[in-house]
Amino acid sequence: MGTAEVLWHAANEQEEAPFLNALREGLRDLGYIEGSTLILENRFAAEQYDRLERNAIELVASKVDVLIATALPAVVAAQRASKTLPIVFVAVPDPVGLNIVASLARPGGNTTGLTHIATDLTAKRIEIFKEMRPSLSRLALQVNRSDPTLARRERPRGCRAEKRDERATIHSITSSARATNVSDKETPSDAAVFRLTAK
Repeated sequence: MGTAEVLWHAANEQEEAPFLNALREGLRDLGYIEGSTLILENRFAAEQYDRLERNAIELVASKVDVLIATALPAVVAAQRASKTLPIVFVAVPDPVGLNIVASLARPGGNTTGLTHIATDLTAKRIEIFKEMRPSLSRLALQVNRSDPTLARRERPRGCRAEKRDERATIHSITSSARATNVSDKETPSDAAVFRLTAK
């Protein structure tokens, strides 16, 4: 019986229920039945990056067959923990640009998975935000400085903002929990808030 371990970034199974149920269903479709042909272990980090690191190290030490990493911080932690254990990632933006894999066609190493285009969509999302609120002139970005995609996600925003003579204020946060507790004093009263997070 094989063992697959999953690094989740949320706090518990309830918070990850839609994604965990989808994973189980997908595995069943491929013939991997939890408890029969597969042991599926889940570790939750409650959005704490240092806990992801500890979870990854513990899972590698437990001699699992494959490590599934959900979102970028989880795959970074998994790669630091092992260079040989097979790692499958999901929801990672620009894995080539972030040096997670060598290329999309030939990932190389011990890591492969699914990517999305969230990094390239930041500018478009703000453009739609502007259409929804035409009077927008100030934009407060709540950003997680621990997110390695931040620089790439800020660049397109800067170009669009300059063209519209909009001012952007960047507020640093250290976790998603912190993002929900940014005080009124930290965000200008006349600014719309746009969050850039790792997920």
